[in-house]
Amino acid sequence: MVVLNNETDFPELSFACQNVLSLNISTKNSKTDLKLLAITKQNIDIILLSDTRLNTIKQNSAIHDLQKKLRLKGYEFVHNSKQSSRGVGILFKKSLDWEIHRKIMDQGDNYLILDITISKKRFTLAAVYGPNQNDMDFFDNLERGIQTIGNDNIILGGDWNATWDSSPVNSNIDVINMQNIPSKSRSEKINQLSRRLSITDPFRFLHQLKKEFTFVPNIAVNRNR
Repeated sequence: MVVLNNETDFPELSFACQNVLSLNISTKNSKTDLKLLAITKQNIDIILLSDTRLNTIKQNSAIHDLQKKLRLKGYEFVHNSKQSSRGVGILFKKSLDWEIHRKIMDQGDNYLILDITISKKRFTLAAVYGPNQNDMDFFDNLERGIQTIGNDNIILGGDWNATWDSSPVNSNIDVINMQNIPSKSRSEKINQLSRRLSITDPFRFLHQLKKEFTFVPNIAVNRNR
């Protein structure tokens, strides 16, 4: 899910980049490098990553090697991923004219908020990995960090572990073949945060009633989405 300023600000954000991708890496293993390097072939300007699990304290040499590979592919890598779980990061195409003024990093590696200028326009950019449990403090801390930076234009993206729609499962447009939505409480908290920051989900702005999903289980026989 990517959320950004309401529809009146969509043109204002087009200055920054041609496109933004949000992706869950899922597991740090021998295929992680291949995943990241495959992503860079798509020629996307900004790539928001979640669940990176880079464990940088113990694997500094591996991270430096990954950063070098990404630079050869034309990307700079900024991340908040100190553990073998959770973690977020942002890839920037080197051809972009960008400068980071400030970083706010969650201690649990669940978000990375940047005060950034791209193409002479300043805005807030954040990679988010939402909680699996009903940790309401996460959303409060995220909102506080964004407000601390104080930019008018905002782009947040990542795996929120919740749906935008907080309706019951039988009428929810964000899930398919599920007994329950991931968390009504987290969905309501996302909507509360969105109202306070005047942001929206661009997919839902463009497709208000379309049933769609971004999660597919690893087990082929499972049909929940």
